[in-house]
Amino acid sequence: MLELHQAGAPFYPEFFGEERRSTALPAPIYLVPPAPPQTSCRSDLQRLLNSIPVKIVVIDRDARIVAINRPCQPYLHAVGLDLHLVSGQCYFALKERFSTAPQDIKSVSDHVEGLRRDGTPFSQLVRFPLAGHEIRMVIHGERLPGDEELFILSHLDDEDPESETPNPRRYHLSMLQAEEEERKRIARELHDETFQQLALIQFNLMTLRSSDMNAQASDAYQAMETSLKAIQDQVRTLSYLLHPPELAEDGIEAALAHFSRGFARRSGLQVEFRCLSGPIKRDPDMEIAFYRVAQEALANVYKHADASHAVVRLRRSQAGFALEIEDDGRGVPEHILNGQGRDIVGVGLSGMRERIMALAGQLEVRRTGTGTLVIATIPRRRQYD
Repeated sequence: MLELHQAGAPFYPEFFGEERRSTALPAPIYLVPPAPPQTSCRSDLQRLLNSIPVKIVVIDRDARIVAINRPCQPYLHAVGLDLHLVSGQCYFALKERFSTAPQDIKSVSDHVEGLRRDGTPFSQLVRFPLAGHEIRMVIHGERLPGDEELFILSHLDDEDPESETPNPRRYHLSMLQAEEEERKRIARELHDETFQQLALIQFNLMTLRSSDMNAQASDAYQAMETSLKAIQDQVRTLSYLLHPPELAEDGIEAALAHFSRGFARRSGLQVEFRCLSGPIKRDPDMEIAFYRVAQEALANVYKHADASHAVVRLRRSQAGFALEIEDDGRGVPEHILNGQGRDIVGVGLSGMRERIMALAGQLEVRRTGTGTLVIATIPRRRQYD
């Protein structure tokens, strides 16, 4: 899910409210035997899903359930099923078990087919009876980022007004928050485990250095030492970009200033940071959104703009706060600005836009006379800042 670039690292979930139980539950049925033990990759996916408060089901191209998270448990219990024994079952067979209206099942099935065929995301309202209540929910489907063979289906109560929109902000914000928690975990493991192992290797190499070596062994030692230092630098940079400490400790102004300096050093671009906003009251969601947009935008400048200079500005807008990234490059192609791009720039802009829209903000990309201007605006989320 993480795409790392040479000069920067851009990073391209309530379905059940209170648990509802029926007084007489049917006996459990299992459509297929339990799935075999998951690989470590599958376990990582399951752990990530369990951290998401929205009810999530991941299916494969055959509509078989690959993973399902804990918030789904109450509804499964209500129809006599168990969370840990539905892996491998057909998703639509479960829908029939919930007595979902046939026309709703067909609509979802058609949408899933389109999702599998060409990756078209969808939102579909479905209804079914449960414990004397009519349940209404919105199913939102899209490809699982980083895997063309898996698809993620989120389920949100239609009682939540935000769930009526095709891309509920609460869903996207929860997904982004869970993603940031996973980044923190990976950064911590890189620092506490991987980097320590590399330090041990370095110590052992220093021990070898003190022994007698012939010319060939000495050359091999020098090559290993150079490669090890490069790996240590890469791991240190990756850990920082995954979870910059300044963001949590000092706020968005300090984090953007530090990142701009580091990006300039790594890329060779002239990057200038200007804070025009004055003091900003801490808002973690806004801060991480602006930081990730700056990462993505500057990575695009480095890789695609053929620019020599970029300016990052943080300022107050009429409605809230704005982050601007402007470069002196060749400008974003018109087909990308029109949303017709399928290349990495178009995907990156889409990811930035979704991140800002999750906070009720807007992302604007303009061609200027001398390059490209990206403006991310997020409204004030409190009365005072």
